[in-house]
Amino acid sequence: AAVFDTIAETGRGAIASLREVVAALRTVGMGMVEDLVARTDKAILVVDGQPRPVSSEVDETVYRLVQEALTNVSRHAEASKVLVRLRWRERHLEVQVVDNGRGPTGKPGGYGLIGMRERVAACGGTIQTGPTPTGPGFAVQATLPIH
Repeated sequence: AAVFDTIAETGRGAIASLREVVAALRTVGMGMVEDLVARTDKAILVVDGQPRPVSSEVDETVYRLVQEALTNVSRHAEASKVLVRLRWRERHLEVQVVDNGRGPTGKPGGYGLIGMRERVAACGGTIQTGPTPTGPGFAVQATLPIH
């Protein structure tokens, strides 16, 4: 009986720890995008329109999308400027991260771009990634629904 009590207590402790980790992950959201951009050299944040409440999934997706795009810029782009734009529309939020770096290398995209697509699709949104239409650089552009 003592062994089973120890196992049960250990299990409860593990579940409590897991809940703490999940709660910490959920605190990531759009409210932290400004700090994320500020910590990234050469990046600026532009917010168009009036911010409104969004679902927790969209909230976290926006943060993760910007985070991954800025990580890719710092690792691969050799950019001198990065624009992060949140554009609030009546029924959706547009998220853009555009750099003036060297653009795509011709190598297939990694798991970061796949993760972006999966997150955006899970929210019912759309995403396009690729070279900028006006010159060197790379653009991530997502549209997410506002419920």
